[in-house]
Amino acid sequence: MLKSAAISHFKSVSEAKLKFGKENVIVGPNGVGKSNIVDALYFIRDAAREDLDFAVTKRHGIESIRQWSRTRPFNISIELGFKAKDSSGSYRVVISSARGNFKVEEESAEWTGPISFLDNSGQSYTSSFKRSGDKIYLFSDFDKLQIPKELPISHNDLFLTQIGSKGSSIASIFFNSLSHEITSFAAYAIYPNTIRTPQSVSNEEMLSDTGSNLASIIKRMTTNTRRKSRESLVDSLKAVLP
Repeated sequence: MLKSAAISHFKSVSEAKLKFGKENVIVGPNGVGKSNIVDALYFIRDAAREDLDFAVTKRHGIESIRQWSRTRPFNISIELGFKAKDSSGSYRVVISSARGNFKVEEESAEWTGPISFLDNSGQSYTSSFKRSGDKIYLFSDFDKLQIPKELPISHNDLFLTQIGSKGSSIASIFFNSLSHEITSFAAYAIYPNTIRTPQSVSNEEMLSDTGSNLASIIKRMTTNTRRKSRESLVDSLKAVLP
């Protein structure tokens, strides 16, 4: 689960540091950067699922993403922290740009948790990677497998993308949980007028991005494991909606 984010110079967001719980509601006047904070998280998700060029092009180019500056262009920086039941970790990337082109200046990650694919003991291992120039350097406590310690990478590609891609190197096993956390991220833009409107009955199990099937989703949250989530969700909605 996403637990924290530090975002710098992404669109209108100069500096933002956030901590997250199980459910999170971002509230504020128009134009303060709510949507851009969420889009920074989606930006990393899109880059992990597809590639960095896709994430940039989808947002109309790097100059539309980087916060404007009168002098030297800012570097975009995004750092995410995650916490799961038996594991935790972080991911950080710094991207520079000039004349419409972009370059990954920094990329690093760390993940601590069991590696069930290789070891069923339940023991936690710490694995990490760090970019330096056109090389990725890998480190892991797990010493039963000879993983490559150094891998080549292009200046406009993310190792994060390679981790989640099919046919990637065995090194991706160590960061599979991190990739899952990033690629499964979801956010919702729910407007009061949308959920006030009478809704058709839906059998969908996932909430739509706009919350248009919210009534059906809440109604389905009746099992013991979901009841507490339902109560928490309703309390959150009461806090921000009439």
